[in-house]
Amino acid sequence: MSVKKEKIKVFGMTFTSCESRVERAVIKLDDVKTALASFNGQYLTIEYNPELCDYEKIKIAIKTAGYSTESSINYKIVGIFIVVAAIILIATIATSLIGNKTLPSAQPAAKPHIENGVQIIRMTADCAGYTLNGLSI
Repeated sequence: MSVKKEKIKVFGMTFTSCESRVERAVIKLDDVKTALASFNGQYLTIEYNPELCDYEKIKIAIKTAGYSTESSINYKIVGIFIVVAAIILIATIATSLIGNKTLPSAQPAAKPHIENGVQIIRMTADCAGYTLNGLSI
């Protein structure tokens, strides 16, 4: 009887209680000798007899316990696409409700200069169509 020792990556364990759930699910399989899970490392170290138990059975037991042996990167990418699509949809709806109105353009900041020994700040402010020019201090 040969014993095989493997370290299997397990995704989705978030608490220490997840370790015991994975361990209990796998230890129930035929001829599994030991099972030690680590939620910090996201892996399971297992010793089993490969003649009576195989990797596929172990994966199924882990999945049945609510975890995965495959990376969830594909789910993250899909989630990002869904968020982007929602933002575009909201922007489209908001634009159609508000109409195609644009905000007035901003004016450059005032630049002080000296004129006849008195500092004058010239500003242009666009407020509801009125222009203020030559504000002196």
